[in-house]
Amino acid sequence: MLTKPLGKHRPVMIARAGGLDQGNIILNLHDIKKRSYNESNFLMLAGSAINEWKDEEGKYNPKGGAMAMEQAIEIYENYSFEAEPRSTHVERLYNRAKELGYKELASALKQRYPEKNL
Repeated sequence: MLTKPLGKHRPVMIARAGGLDQGNIILNLHDIKKRSYNESNFLMLAGSAINEWKDEEGKYNPKGGAMAMEQAIEIYENYSFEAEPRSTHVERLYNRAKELGYKELASALKQRYPEKNL
């Protein structure tokens, strides 16, 4: 509804937040594209995924978290990375990050998805 003309009301931006991280940003972008929405109408809020990223010394480093997010988006935009199947998405993204030497993204995925044993 919020992406359709609203008459006299000003347009709004749709926010995707709550659990948004480097491991599922591609799934979110894929969903937006699949629905034929314009990505510029969406505000992606990934606060903890960026601010809680830890460097090799175990210190919080938002710069590394932001780099990891940029790397995930770059993989989506430039390397024809498929979102499906969802069941292996994180593992495949981790492997692609390792292949490309994206250490921040690989580290982010290990931190955010410990159950995957990456």
